[in-house]
Amino acid sequence: GWDVKLSRDADGRIVAATSGVPTGATLVGGARHPLGRLPDSAVAFVPSGADLFRSTSAVPEGRWIVRLKLASGADVWRAERELP
Repeated sequence: GWDVKLSRDADGRIVAATSGVPTGATLVGGARHPLGRLPDSAVAFVPSGADLFRSTSAVPEGRWIVRLKLASGADVWRAERELP
């Protein structure tokens, strides 16, 4: 199956390390603050090397829940992950 692990880079952007995902897949997402202290925001990702995607903009420090949607052709995978 497909899986994604999230981390942050030095610029505050989200790094999504994927496993089992076909080449050419796309990733989109949304970030929400678990306590609602900051507004939700859409998160765009671009490929960033083998099995990696990186968000196009930084996410503010703090706890975030990220909703993810990976797609490859007709196959779609959805999940929520906590951003450390």
